[in-house]
Amino acid sequence: MKVEGEELAQAVLELGNDDPVALHGLFRYIYTAQYPPELHTKEGWDNPYRRRKSRPRLEDWDAHLDLLSVASKYELPDLAKIALNQLEWLSTFGVGAEDVPKLAKFVERAENSDVDIKHIENILTKRWAASSDLFARCFKNEYFRSWLALRPALRTSQFLSHVLVLNADPEFRNFLKDDHELAIKCVDKLTGRSA
Repeated sequence: MKVEGEELAQAVLELGNDDPVALHGLFRYIYTAQYPPELHTKEGWDNPYRRRKSRPRLEDWDAHLDLLSVASKYELPDLAKIALNQLEWLSTFGVGAEDVPKLAKFVERAENSDVDIKHIENILTKRWAASSDLFARCFKNEYFRSWLALRPALRTSQFLSHVLVLNADPEFRNFLKDDHELAIKCVDKLTGRSA
C-alpha cells in the first residue's frame, strides 16, 4: 500500500468505505499477527459451530469476505490467505437449496469487492464438483446463469461435469441454443464420444 500526496503530508490515511469490522480485524492482525477470534476460525477453541452443533450459515461467510477484501486492498497477503482458507473451510459444510439465493448475493458482493474473483470461482468449482445437485440448483438461479455466461471456460467445464444431471432441464437446453460449440461438447459427453 502506498501513501502519497495529501495523505502523506498530513500523516492521515483515509480508509473510505471499508467495512469497520473488517478494518478492526485488519488492524488487530497487523498488531497481533492473529486472525480475529470473533470470526470463529476453525482452529479457535470457542468455535460456535461446535457449540451450537450446526453447520455454518452463508451469513457467516460475509465477515471473512470483508476481511479478505480489505486484506487484498491493503496488500496483506498473509491475512488474505487466512481469510480465504476460512472461506474454503466454511464452504465444506454444504449449501442447501434454500441457500442458493444467498450464495448468489455472496458471489455478487465478492465481485463488487477488492477480492480477486478467481478465488471465489475456485471455491464454487470445488463445491460444484462435490455436488451436481448444487450446480443444478445454482443453474436455475438467474444470477448464476448470467454469471456463468460471462465465464465461458468455467461454464464449459461445469456443464461438461454436470451434463448428466442437467440434460433433462429445459432451461439448460435453452441455454445451449446460443452456444453451439458447448452444445456439441455436451452431446459428445452424453454419447460417450469425449473423455
